[in-house]
Amino acid sequence: MKVGLIDPDFISENTRFPNLALMKLSSYYNNAPLINYDEVNNYDKIFISKVFTETKVPKNILEKKNVEYGGTGFYFDNATPLPEKIEHIKPNYSLYIPFLKKKEEDLSKSKWKYHKDYSIGFTTRGCFRQCDFCINRDKKRVVKHSPINEFLDKDKKYITLLDDNILAFKGWKEIIKKLISIGKPFNYKQGLDIRLMTEEKAKLLNEAKYKDDYIFAFDDWEEKDIIIPKIKLWNKYRSDSDPKFYLLTAYKSKGIDDIVELFKRIKVLMKLDCLPYVMRYDNYEESDYRGMYIAIAGWCNQPHIFKKMSLEEYALKRNEYTQCKDSFLRYLEDFKSKHPKLYEKYCTIKYEDF
Repeated sequence: MKVGLIDPDFISENTRFPNLALMKLSSYYNNAPLINYDEVNNYDKIFISKVFTETKVPKNILEKKNVEYGGTGFYFDNATPLPEKIEHIKPNYSLYIPFLKKKEEDLSKSKWKYHKDYSIGFTTRGCFRQCDFCINRDKKRVVKHSPINEFLDKDKKYITLLDDNILAFKGWKEIIKKLISIGKPFNYKQGLDIRLMTEEKAKLLNEAKYKDDYIFAFDDWEEKDIIIPKIKLWNKYRSDSDPKFYLLTAYKSKGIDDIVELFKRIKVLMKLDCLPYVMRYDNYEESDYRGMYIAIAGWCNQPHIFKKMSLEEYALKRNEYTQCKDSFLRYLEDFKSKHPKLYEKYCTIKYEDF
């Protein structure tokens, strides 16, 4: 049987991260290739997998008899897992390389690093938090999934783990120690749960060869009394890397209160020498403060800008390079006219002032 694989997220350029399910399917089906939509009729069986719900797939493709599709992008938290014999096979890490070469892509570019340089997998699955916005919202605990050697490619420089909440797993220490013993720099792509940080965890993680930034989350201002002491604990052992915190916005609400709480979280991170990364929930598009969500994210999500300028300074600097008034400046001027005290309190603060 001639099998072809389609990654709609990759085709639509919604991600620069390879689809692990497709890499495993490729291994199982004798190195089945990655293909485009226009090649569907050339194969006996087509598997389509996507991660993101917003990625569109042509309806006529999905209706073909030789097509089978799955993944969180189609079914969110109800996606059917791969059969065990496929789930626990070593991924075909070369899956994307012929496709990229065919497109005449420059493989030396950093945007293809996960396709070339990383072993990828899960050592655990699940989380106990049951956050409404998460695909693990129906899970109640973290369970062991795969040994590292199952997906480790010794020729790859790095390892990236996709575990949902490794620090909630009772065997977390053994896994981290195993990663350290392998000797390759590694990271947790989904981030780490700062609320579960302890002296032992902070010390061991900062002794490891960690690749890129340590990533955490500060999604809810109401958890400040838990999170702030944990950040201070982390800072006792932190390496030279600046920890980055995802900040979910426009989820519980999308009004002025949410904007203020976002600024409060940003200010806390400034004081604690950490970097924010604003994650806008889709609701922000319906907000009266849509422009401010865009401006704040544009400022925070560029560390080289965030560390040097206030939001006001960034808007003014952007405006210097446009022939008409830049949108960021218009967003801030509108916010200032409606909330002058809040503007002075938050839009002028700078990382270097703390």
